[in-house]
Amino acid sequence: MRGSYSGLYRKCFVFALPILLILGLKAPNIGVDTVSYINRYEYATEMMDNAATGSEMGFNIYNLFLSQIGCGWQLYLFITSLLIVIGYVVFLNKYSNDFGISWFVFITIGLFTMNMSGLRQSFAIAICLCALCVLSKLDGKRIYRYLLFYALIMLAVSIHNSAIIFSIVPFMYNRRLTRNNIWILLIIAVAALFYKNVVTGLLPSFEGTRYDEMSFDQNYAINPLKVLFTISVPFLCLWVIPTEEDGRFSSKISLMFMFACITVFFEMLSINNNQLGRMGYYFQSYCMILVPAALMSVNTESRSLVKLVAYVVCITYFVMGTIGGTLGIDNYRFFWQ
Repeated sequence: MRGSYSGLYRKCFVFALPILLILGLKAPNIGVDTVSYINRYEYATEMMDNAATGSEMGFNIYNLFLSQIGCGWQLYLFITSLLIVIGYVVFLNKYSNDFGISWFVFITIGLFTMNMSGLRQSFAIAICLCALCVLSKLDGKRIYRYLLFYALIMLAVSIHNSAIIFSIVPFMYNRRLTRNNIWILLIIAVAALFYKNVVTGLLPSFEGTRYDEMSFDQNYAINPLKVLFTISVPFLCLWVIPTEEDGRFSSKISLMFMFACITVFFEMLSINNNQLGRMGYYFQSYCMILVPAALMSVNTESRSLVKLVAYVVCITYFVMGTIGGTLGIDNYRFFWQ
């Protein structure tokens, strides 16, 4: 039964364990950011007084704690990867109609590849996904769920400051949108391609001291395949997924479509600065929910064929986006190799 814990152990063993081993046992040179995290962990004590990382004190304290109890780098990486995987398992167990397909989407067109390099932001995203589950878990306790939600968000912000963007989620929660509502939101998000310069021109007024050397008015080389997928997935899902009898989507599906719109918006802004695209990572979990929902909505006669095509497309995207990619994960090896 979806959302129950009766099958959670089986899901963890079949789906989560292999990914945990890949993430937690990788060699130190896998992922372009991994070396910097090694250095930050090895100098955990010095980082506590580092002004450049002071706004992310939660991550500094986490590093210092594991360092003080004698965890080496590889054990530290495994523990952090475990916490990240747990965040995704809890989220999918709560929100997905088909855990297996959702996990496949996570690996191929989701955030798995980013987790191979961006350890700190992946940690923050996992916390945010758990915070989202808190909102639905404590539906009847309005005050407590919001207090716990924002406590978790503040924890995520102390890990990676960009997690503050997830604080907008309660304003979107429990809203049911029509198909036309979502069409309009998606069009506005895609149209950011034309007004992105206006938005990015305002951002320097809000940047922190840690990012004061970042340029927001420069065109960056981006992967057009990634942009195409980011745009096409929500449009295809909107075309396939049916509304409820009253012409509106369920609150869960509506929320995921709003996540999709935000992801598309930041993907358009990333053309000016690729770091802005990383803000959309907090909402990219939508594809792990909408894609299975769309596949389940296809009529029984053609569902197998549609699934096969979807699998081939996802795998193709994964291969083309990974081999020779900027994340530096295509030459994977375990730490003992």
